[in-house]
Parts: sequence; structure tokens; C-alpha cells
Amino acid sequence: MEITQSTQPLSGTTGLNIAKYAPSVADMFDSGKFKISSTKTVESNDKKALQKFLKLVNAGKNREAVNLTFLGNDGKVYTFGQIRKPKVTANMGDTAEGVFAAAIFCRFTNRNSDVTVADVFKVLNGITTTQTVKGGAKIEKNVKADNKGIKLKDDVKLYISLAPANLNFLIDRKSQAALKSYAESSVAYANHQTVKKWSKMVYENKRYDQIEIISDGVGSLPGMGQTTTKVDTFVRITNDKGELMPVDIRVSLKADDVKQFGQKGGVNFQREKNAQGRTVDGYVEFFDKLFGINITSKKTAYNRKLQKEKDVSGAINYLYDHVAAELSKLIKNKRQRAVVFKKLGDAINDFATLGEEHVTLVQLTKGQAKIYNFRGLNDVLAEYDFDVDYVKGTSTVTGEQLPSIVIVEKNSNQPMLIVRVKRESIGGGYYRNLIEKGKFMGDLIAEYA
Repeated sequence: MEITQSTQPLSGTTGLNIAKYAPSVADMFDSGKFKISSTKTVESNDKKALQKFLKLVNAGKNREAVNLTFLGNDGKVYTFGQIRKPKVTANMGDTAEGVFAAAIFCRFTNRNSDVTVADVFKVLNGITTTQTVKGGAKIEKNVKADNKGIKLKDDVKLYISLAPANLNFLIDRKSQAALKSYAESSVAYANHQTVKKWSKMVYENKRYDQIEIISDGVGSLPGMGQTTTKVDTFVRITNDKGELMPVDIRVSLKADDVKQFGQKGGVNFQREKNAQGRTVDGYVEFFDKLFGINITSKKTAYNRKLQKEKDVSGAINYLYDHVAAELSKLIKNKRQRAVVFKKLGDAINDFATLGEEHVTLVQLTKGQAKIYNFRGLNDVLAEYDFDVDYVKGTSTVTGEQLPSIVIVEKNSNQPMLIVRVKRESIGGGYYRNLIEKGKFMGDLIAEYA
């Protein structure tokens, strides 16, 4: 199958982060001709050079990898950096969910022993076939795991569903370099106390257990899907009656330096039904939920800007400016401040977890796992002093001015929370209101596994 290539060379990749392209480069060598410029294509049977390239990428030696030469079938020498970047259809953030689930699976099959990156890839690379499910594809793996002191073995099941391109990338042996950082972060979480206590318990409880590690990225199972749960990966274990029950390993996963944990789409002023007949919240409900601020008096002015003047960004800025000013006044009053932070803490927890119990947000970044626990945040916030900044940024899509409300902790001058508007290029220009965690929030409620 021909792989589509862009006009950019591998050597021009930002930060030389070329690991995610390595599997496609290998496939191009196997399948035939590939572009090394906008007009020139070559063929190569130089498998020795290809293996060296993959080894360098796997070791993180990207500069050496792009400067490495290979021999074309035309007798000329080229560098891997000249190859036009293949277009990778896999979403790395979604694929990371499968890596994460595999690491937890390894912890339960290793029983009382720590997990390694090699363990994770041994599981993933040992899977060779996928099955079609509604919305995507799945893999399942079942193993028997020893128990301490008895001959009965536990059954441990891994279930991962993803979009087909993501799942194929996940189990491809050539993807190891691209997924290595996620594996390192996932292993850190799998060896953390939360998972460790359960793997130790089922190993030492002297009974038969079923353990299921489920990562349902396409919502193929009942109760899963982006509109019904924030949980990406969870674990179920049989109780003393043999019933499968969820435990407190319920994770909303974020890959890389993603700050967003909540959003409101669209620019409707108040709750209404969308084109699909689904009721969606507007700015009235959004700002009431976040800060307890009532903006109903702004409806006429907002709709005039939005509908009559066709000034969408002006209308949005009008509301954000008003809310920022009101919020700034409220947090200066001790009694009102307590009410605001109670409201805000509950809202942050709801946006992050949809109100589900025992849900933690885990961020995989730079080989580490950062664990956020939002419960009780409102009580913690009340102990600090904050300022409110109203900031305008420029949309990279249209160049229009779009607002942000930034809540900043006074002593450290670090942002705690950012609420901002983003213009998407899809769908003829779609506005999203994003809720993002700032550095101070991470310092306040997060720990590293």
C-alpha cells in the first residue's frame, strides 16, 4: 500500500522528534518507491541502513538518524533526512491509552514485581491480530497468573479498543521508538502505590480472582464514550462473591503537555437544542457553573453583537470581559470569595471527572506520570490569594482577538486556571471554550508516580 508523503523532509521535523514516522519509513522501504524531494522518487534495498536508522531512532539519536546515508537502487547515496515525511494517521494521544492499559496489565500478571518498559512491549508486540468492533477495532489478551500459597491461578484480561490506525500503530513492533516515552510514563504509574496495592492483594489473598484491565477508546462497551464518562482506562476485580466490581483504578488519561481537561463548544448564549436535537449548555450555564456569575442581563447586548453586527469575537470578548471584572470583585470579598471557590472547585472536579467517583487524571509526559486528584480542591483553593487577568490572544486560524480569563496565585505569580476561547479551522470555523490547568494547580494537587 502506498504511503502518502508530505512536502517536508524528515530533517525539518520540529525538534527532530521523528520517532512517530519511523514505522512508515520502514514500510516505504518495504513497499517500493518513496519521495526524497517534491519531484524525485527513489527505491532502496539497503535494509542494513534502514535497521541502523531504526536503532538510532529507538535510542533517541535523531540527529544521527537523519544524517545517516542509504544507497538507492539508482546507485546514488541519500540521507534519511531527505525523505519526505510520511503522513501518519495514528493519533499518538489515543495510542498512549493502549500503552497505559498494557502497563497496568503487566503489573497484574507480574503479580508482586515491578513492571519494565520491556514487559509492556513484549505484551503489545505479541499481539498480531485485531478484531472489528463498533467504531473501531479491539484486541484482547488473557493470561493465567500465579497466586501465593495456592495452586489456583487468577485470570487476567486485557481489553483495548481504538480506531484501527491507532491500534495497528500500537502493536507494530516498529512503533517502539515512538511509544517509548509513553511506556516509561505508564510503567511509573503501574508501579505506583495505587496499582501496586491491588496487584499485591490479588496475589496474596489465597483465592481465585478475575481481573480485567479495560481501555475502551472507541466506546464499544456499554457506558463508555466521551459523553458518558471521562474514564479512559479502568480495572475490575471479583469480590468475595465472585462479582466483577470496579476498583479505584479509574483514569482519565492525557498524553504529553496537554493542559485542557474541560470545554464548552459553541457560542450560544444559553441552553438550547443543537442541530442533532441534543440540549447543550450556553454561556449562562457555563459561567454560572464555573464561578456562580449570572450574565443573563447581558443577553441583549451579546445577541446584538453576535447576530446583528456579525461580530462573533466582539460578542465573546464582551462576555469574557464582564465575567473577568465580576470575578475580580468577588474574590476580593472574603465571604464571596469562599462561595466562588466552592463553586469553582466543584466545577473543576466535574469537568475533569464528570462527577464520577475515584477518577484521577493522569498525564504522561517526558517519561513521567503526573497524577491529579481534584477531590477537595475547593477547600485547598480557599487557603490562597488569587488575582484575575483578562487577556486577549490572536487566533492562528483567523487572526481575530479571542479572550482568556487567567486566575493567578499572587505569591508565586503562577496561573492556577485558564479559561480561554479557541477558533477551530474545521466546520467552517468553530469556537470552543477551553478549561485548562495552570502550573499552580499542578503544584497544588498533583504528584509524580
